[in-house]
Amino acid sequence: MDIKKLIPHSGAMSLLSAAQEWDEQRLRCTASSHRDPLNPLRGNSGLSALCGIEYAAQGMALHGALLDNSNAGRQGLLISVKDVRFMVQRLDVILDDLTIDVELMMADDIMFNYQFRVSANGADLIEGKAAALFLEKETS
Repeated sequence: MDIKKLIPHSGAMSLLSAAQEWDEQRLRCTASSHRDPLNPLRGNSGLSALCGIEYAAQGMALHGALLDNSNAGRQGLLISVKDVRFMVQRLDVILDDLTIDVELMMADDIMFNYQFRVSANGADLIEGKAAALFLEKETS
């Protein structure tokens, strides 16, 4: 599966490595880009755990595209993040690949809500809830 064809992110901003498993409600994917010194989200102090929300958002986008191929590559806007817990301050110090789990809680034609968890080697790093809104498709 070519994730870059399914989500709207391109180049170095395509953070996910692979989808491990998915069904109607859930997706598990992995990422190794948090260790890349050229990660576009990385600052002078490293890669903040706050950036884990972007990893989860890309997992949400991938899940949506897998469920409905007509949404592949469709732009979305993260409109809400809540109940987020951070168990680490930085992601670049995590030596193992990240595991991103997203679970669909509610969806309609334009909006979807997910619970998410970012972990590494079985240890939870970040968890929370997020909502996103699909933007109108461009017509040519």
